[in-house]
Amino acid sequence: MDKVCSTSRIISRLLICFSVMLTNQQIQKFKELYQKRFGEVLDDEQVAVKAGKLLGLIKLIYKPLTKKEFEKFSEPSARQTKEQA
Repeated sequence: MDKVCSTSRIISRLLICFSVMLTNQQIQKFKELYQKRFGEVLDDEQVAVKAGKLLGLIKLIYKPLTKKEFEKFSEPSARQTKEQA
């Protein structure tokens, strides 16, 4: 059972890593930001997994605004309401 869990964990990490191709510069920047925020130094594999999960989540929840929505939120009354909150 442990071998199966370990294998599936490895496969899921590989899928995450290969679904997101990060440049060396992006990996270094992610490491920097992560260390600054959480005080933990990550290796490249950990960065690939964590960044892949983060980007996967963003892909799932991000929805671009339509032109109509953008105009609605760009109105002065909408901005004032947000600033007051």
